Amino acid sequence: MNALPATGANPWFGRAFLLLLLGFVIYHGSRHYRHSGEHATQLTQLTEDFSTSDFEAWWRTSLRMHAADDVPGARPVYFPMGSREENPGKAPPAFYSALQALTPFGPRWGAVLFWLLSVASLLGTFSVGLALVRRASADIAEPMGRPGYSDWSVRLSFLLLIPYVHLCARYNQVGFMQVFLLLLALRWLPEKPTRAGLAIAAGCVIKPIALVMLPLLIWKKAYKATAGVLLGVAVSFLVVILDVGFDRSIALHVGWFEALADDPSMGGYHERYQGLPSFVLGSITPVYEDQIGEVADVSEWDGVRNFAASQQLWSHASWLIMITLGLLGLGCALGVRRSKSPDTPRRWLLETGFVLAAMLLMNPTTWKHYYWFLLPALLAAFVELRDPRSRRWAQAFLICVALLLTLPHRVLPRFIWEPYHVFHGIALGCLVLWLMMLSRLRQSRRD
Repeated sequence: MNALPATGANPWFGRAFLLLLLGFVIYHGSRHYRHSGEHATQLTQLTEDFSTSDFEAWWRTSLRMHAADDVPGARPVYFPMGSREENPGKAPPAFYSALQALTPFGPRWGAVLFWLLSVASLLGTFSVGLALVRRASADIAEPMGRPGYSDWSVRLSFLLLIPYVHLCARYNQVGFMQVFLLLLALRWLPEKPTRAGLAIAAGCVIKPIALVMLPLLIWKKAYKATAGVLLGVAVSFLVVILDVGFDRSIALHVGWFEALADDPSMGGYHERYQGLPSFVLGSITPVYEDQIGEVADVSEWDGVRNFAASQQLWSHASWLIMITLGLLGLGCALGVRRSKSPDTPRRWLLETGFVLAAMLLMNPTTWKHYYWFLLPALLAAFVELRDPRSRRWAQAFLICVALLLTLPHRVLPRFIWEPYHVFHGIALGCLVLWLMMLSRLRQSRRD
């Protein structure tokens, strides 16, 4: 089940990939060790306000959550974006209860241990992804591909998403853990649906975007898995109650909901938000204001980026966003098959990738490192590549991934990738891939 050792007809590819992965792990581990150690003393001063990385903000939030009542200024665990220089914690309270296990090690070694958890999740992703590709390929009558096909298809999926893997690792994000749990849920879904639902719930505890799987399970009438998700979420509330008490737990969850509701970035169009809401807002805003600055000067893009600038359209921006999200939801309903009979692992894999792509498009704050969530879609494409009936579709899909997602992320010259980012090209590229998956799912009903 291990996807890492060299197998199949080309062992050199496996060895080179293993060396690349080892260097990747060591580089980012040492980077997190240095970065979180630079302000180790300041990070323990919970009343101070200064700029922090994402992990450092989580670590400090966990400390605040468990701070004594007599520590002045430490009790506000959740606070609105922009009210402080520090990154606000936006994860559910159960995540910070779990993170408490790392706080005794301090921010330096806590960051390293958190990174090692991500590495373990990444290795688990290779193993589970390999099993999923093999299982999903089982119903193909005459599969194409040499021995070891499943191994290198998992590795190539990783390499095609390497820009977003790098971002996820650079900021010590939770994406590796979430994708691993989603793949694990797919692995368990046929025989152990309740356990699969619990795996999805564990992903929701880390970050609630994994809840996108809940409507998919309900639509597919996978009620045991749905019950597993709801049970897991209920257990997460119980964990917080046992950790900090009932009253404190209620206050924390209320604060969490308020922080999410008051987040001004939900209506932003900064280029780092690569979802369709940001593309729509950035296109119709009358004045291209200073919500950008990461890759380009605002003055260069005002009147160019907002090519559909209109005060009338801007006054109806919320409705335009709702229409966009509604069309994506309708597309999901048309693509995902609703049937009482169990679907094949092959279709589950493609439908999951399809729904996760829709989640990236719908989210108003889709950071670029979220695109690691496209891994199930790429694994599904490599499965389709083995089938003569869908081989051309899979070839076109993988080429589009390389051209629309992999190369534009600062691999090509700046004069190409800069406008591509500013115009939310990654989101538009994901839209192309989503439409291709919709077409394939509709076609597969007639195969």
